[in-house]
Amino acid sequence: MTTQDGLQQQVDRLDSLVARDGAFMRLHADGEGGALYGNQSGYLRFGIEVLRAALRPSITAGQHRRIQVDADYLFGAESDFVDYTPYLVESAPKREQPTEPRGYGLGWLMFAGICILVALAAIGATTVWKWIF
Repeated sequence: MTTQDGLQQQVDRLDSLVARDGAFMRLHADGEGGALYGNQSGYLRFGIEVLRAALRPSITAGQHRRIQVDADYLFGAESDFVDYTPYLVESAPKREQPTEPRGYGLGWLMFAGICILVALAAIGATTVWKWIF
């Protein structure tokens, strides 16, 4: 038996333990974000459906796999998103790029050069001022 088969058997076992009847979830959105509301059965059923979807082959190929979660029976008309269809999006992890010490960019060098020129101009202006007066 493969790991995939063992996981599928466990998900099937959980599926048989948690009834669909009475399970509900609601997705509500407002100006500050969204919230997921539900009862215990709804959360458990949603978790089972996510596990089941994770074991299912994806419906799209490429860099980001898109896997539909069969949870339409959980989200009813009371949700803010009536036609909400949850998906799992599986993507390859981004590789961490090694960070190299940053050197001084051209902008900083120009800024430093201008500061030095202003300082030299001030010293020169002070010297000339003293000669004249």
